[in-house]
Amino acid sequence: MGWNLNGELFDFSTAITEDISLIAVWEEAHMIFFNSRGGSEVPDQAVADGGCVVRPEDPTKEGYTFVEWQLNGVTYDFNTPVTHDLLLRAVWEINRYTATFDSNGGSNVGSETMNYGATFFKPTNPTRTGYTFKRWLLNGSEYDFSTAVTDNITLTAEWEINKYKITFKDDDGNIISEKSYDYGTLASNIELPDDLDDIVNAVYTYKFIGWQPTITNVTSAATYYPNYEVIKNKYTVTWKNDDGTVLETDNNVEYGTMPTYDGATPTKKKTAQYTYTFDKWDKEIKAVNSDITYTATY
Repeated sequence: MGWNLNGELFDFSTAITEDISLIAVWEEAHMIFFNSRGGSEVPDQAVADGGCVVRPEDPTKEGYTFVEWQLNGVTYDFNTPVTHDLLLRAVWEINRYTATFDSNGGSNVGSETMNYGATFFKPTNPTRTGYTFKRWLLNGSEYDFSTAVTDNITLTAEWEINKYKITFKDDDGNIISEKSYDYGTLASNIELPDDLDDIVNAVYTYKFIGWQPTITNVTSAATYYPNYEVIKNKYTVTWKNDDGTVLETDNNVEYGTMPTYDGATPTKKKTAQYTYTFDKWDKEIKAVNSDITYTATY
């Protein structure tokens, strides 16, 4: 505890004027040992009998939070008078860290909380309409789920936009054009093939008027076919006299329709020798299937 001179603690700043004899003064003390159990070192203390242990600064341990000091498994009260040597042990609580998943526009993915040193479980891949999930990113780099947990983290989903094939075919199933587009491409941005030529047969004209079904924004693969307006063919029927004079013309006679002559009965000027009477037309009148000319006979 110090040095005594004549029963009193000697002040070593006192000027010496004669020989002196100093006597050591002792006080019974107890040793206090701190077992930090893997944490930072805590110095031992010597405490006088009946004194109290000075609570040390809390130790630290990576991945753990200090809880308390215990003596024989019981929380130690630092106001307790010391009467013998003590061994105090640190109690730790392992830290738990949370992984938050930002699905970046995809389906919801719940967070995970794990102990320090464990690993986060890789969740079921989220879904997002029009996209394919690629991986989880931490600060822009792919996260390794075998990495030991040491902190809270936020993982962000990385997506790849889906591409879909848009095909244009003719009526026979032959491909006219084919191209892949990103999901969500506007219908107005789809490249259309050149308009198709009209298809004509004896009965009908098929006039190209666009594509079917209606072209929509790209959400899946799609095939489009030509859409035609079906027009029944019309032909010209001409009625002539035998001298080539046109008696009547009808330019809009539909295919399959029986033509009719609506004019006056054809006549032919008589001669000195003959008088002419209209007999019939030069060919049998039949349903129209092409342009035709009928000539009067006498």
